[in-house]
Amino acid sequence: MSRLPIFLLLAIVVTSLASAQPPDTLWTRSWDYFTGVEVITSVRPTNDGGLIVSGYGCDDDFHCYAWIMRTDASGEEIWSRMDFGGISEASDYIEQTSDGGFIECGETWSYSPYDDWDAYVRKLDADGEQVWARLLGADGWLDYALCVRELPDQTIVACGFLAIEDPGAFYTVRMDADGEVIWDHTIDRINSQRAQELWITPDNSIVVCGYSQDPNWYHYYLVKYDIDGNVLWEMTVPGGDGTTSICQTRDGGYVFGGVYSDLNIGEAFAFHIVNTHPDVT
Repeated sequence: MSRLPIFLLLAIVVTSLASAQPPDTLWTRSWDYFTGVEVITSVRPTNDGGLIVSGYGCDDDFHCYAWIMRTDASGEEIWSRMDFGGISEASDYIEQTSDGGFIECGETWSYSPYDDWDAYVRKLDADGEQVWARLLGADGWLDYALCVRELPDQTIVACGFLAIEDPGAFYTVRMDADGEVIWDHTIDRINSQRAQELWITPDNSIVVCGYSQDPNWYHYYLVKYDIDGNVLWEMTVPGGDGTTSICQTRDGGYVFGGVYSDLNIGEAFAFHIVNTHPDVT
């Protein structure tokens, strides 16, 4: 396989408060660790003004390595780690926790007991050393964890997709600070559901966004849980292929973005924003 000209690239920009001019670039960095594809999947700030970055890189034989790096405020590497257990792994999301360490999620084939992709959630200390890791999977083709966040009580909530049976289930799990499962919840209907990202609300509820699929098309899909895993409400917004990001607005509603495609114009995709109030069902 020929080398693909893809590099891990990060650019930091700052917007002037005095005008509506485009932001200035403070610095850019690229990292070229692998001989094939390289992808950044998550960039989050750290409490010292730096960044924590996650992603993956693949070699020429398509063996993929989970990759994590911490930088200072100038983008200089403080530490990095590449995890490879012999087959493939990928890191999808990481952020700093209240104790100064990090919580991360992704998927691994190397450590799966089923010889397929299994989701994982992992805790790292401030120096990037593994504290614990938990596999979240089933005997199916693909399980993955796409977002993980810490709640104010230092418990952890993650979301993703479990291939419990075809076509798979929307999955949310809450764990204690040591990675032990407190509760988990799947939405496994006749068609596919996928949880993409989650948001912690001021009342410590959990809103998870993703997609659902009817026999003809995909739709935006949101679920709100209380701290004990009870579903408070769920909603489907027709017409989209799925949400990829969500946050709460000041009025208590939610704004989420995702992918939208129009069959009338073929393979055309656009970023689509919908602002909705939580009592809409």
